[in-house]
Amino acid sequence: MFAFVLLIGFALIACSTMAVIAFLGDWGLLAKSFRAREKPDGKYFYFQSCGIGMAGYRNMLAVGVTDKGLYLAVFFLFRPMHPPLLIPWSEIKEVHENKFFSWRNYYLSIGYPEWASVTLAENVMNEARQYLGEKVASP
Repeated sequence: MFAFVLLIGFALIACSTMAVIAFLGDWGLLAKSFRAREKPDGKYFYFQSCGIGMAGYRNMLAVGVTDKGLYLAVFFLFRPMHPPLLIPWSEIKEVHENKFFSWRNYYLSIGYPEWASVTLAENVMNEARQYLGEKVASP
């Protein structure tokens, strides 16, 4: 009986933590407009790290670069309050490159005026560049 109560308690704490992360980051906000109904065809990168607003997701995302937009999905164990997202390329208004020694990441502004943000790794951005064109600005 104690093991069952412990398991339920752990599940509640985990779900609550994921809800807080979704709220503090922009995932919940993005999900209101860009919830993915299906996983479109495209190039996918698994176990990716990404920043969504103020929240960081380390090695727990599938990131897809598709004709329809940028697809983001959290690994299924961490999915509570994090439905998959499909952000259309037209909603990404600006992209800024950040450098730290030899490491680069890219800050994507969502909406105008900006109401959400996504930070992507260089390997994903190299694939997405074809859809973003002139929106990409160097530091």
